Amino acid sequence: QICMSVVTVLQSPDDLIKNQNELAVIVCSHNIQNYNQMLWYKQSQDMPGLKLMGYLYVDQNIEPEFTNKIKLEGDAKRNGTMTINNLKPQDSAVYFCAASLPH
Repeated sequence: QICMSVVTVLQSPDDLIKNQNELAVIVCSHNIQNYNQMLWYKQSQDMPGLKLMGYLYVDQNIEPEFTNKIKLEGDAKRNGTMTINNLKPQDSAVYFCAASLPH
């Protein structure tokens, strides 16, 4: 007997175009049992690799550089939302969410 399950992490919208000073909302959801931490990363052209912005685990935990820039909401067990405030040109980037077990 073979038991297979599909685990997914979904992020929406796929792309987003906004005006300066507006805000952007990105939603992340997953179906991975017992994963109750959700991490958010930024990948921009002027910086190699991924930069951790913050994570949800019980409460929001935001890296100092992004304290006034983002807000994280949700339970991280299934859903989470990142709001990026007061958009500027340097906020143009690719954003990723990831689900994890807490370390």
